[in-house]
Amino acid sequence: VVQFMLLLIFSTILLMYLIEGHLLYSCSLPLKTIFYKDLDADLSLDHKPIRDIITENLLFPPIGGLSPVNGTKKDVSLLGQAKFLQEILPHRNGYFVEVGAWDGFTNSDTYSLEQTQNWTGLLIEPNYKIFHQLLTQRPQSYKLNMCVDNDNGTQYFLNAGMYGGIPGQLFSTPESRMTLEAEPKEDRLFNVLCAPLSLILETLDIVHIDVLVLDCEGCELDALRSLEFGKLTIKAILVDCKVHVKEGWGSTDRVRGKQKQNAVSALL
Repeated sequence: VVQFMLLLIFSTILLMYLIEGHLLYSCSLPLKTIFYKDLDADLSLDHKPIRDIITENLLFPPIGGLSPVNGTKKDVSLLGQAKFLQEILPHRNGYFVEVGAWDGFTNSDTYSLEQTQNWTGLLIEPNYKIFHQLLTQRPQSYKLNMCVDNDNGTQYFLNAGMYGGIPGQLFSTPESRMTLEAEPKEDRLFNVLCAPLSLILETLDIVHIDVLVLDCEGCELDALRSLEFGKLTIKAILVDCKVHVKEGWGSTDRVRGKQKQNAVSALL
């Protein structure tokens, strides 16, 4: 039972912090290696259950050791989210799930938790072009090369760098268009395996999450809708609620950002 609610402003993310039955609610105004594309035909969904493909083909377990990224232990998150998380969740040996992990270091909300507090977790990144770096830069965590979506199956993925994603989920921006056009034509579009976040967590027997990070260029709402909160314990959720306008580098669509913020709030 939620006993009280506190509204805070925290940049361009929405943060929900649950602990000891209380809710602290924070939101912003504006808001592989074998990869799936390389799998043989007999490993497709027509011949093999998706849960088996996840665990046997697309999941990479921790290998131990230190990250080779400069040996840094500083907060590399874009707006100080990691530092804030460290303040409200200072314990060691926590567990995170990050959807849209990219290379595991650039603007990462979980990298410093892993480096300084011995956390581990699951890093989900569908873009096989960057997944090689994720494998080496986050040796202490599980890595999963697939996409979060409403349904099981394959989807086209637009390789627009950090702005890439499922075409129907993306909102075209100058950043994404320029990044996409910089890629060779044969690398701009490829298939990825998708599944609801709830199915991924259930497949991997994940029932407790200290921090859930959703920054996947449009899949955030689908990920939240799939969760069965009665089966999970989650202490904190970070959701990227920022929406860019079509024209104007780095600009923000406050109306659409507010709409997304409200939609996330309704789900939580």
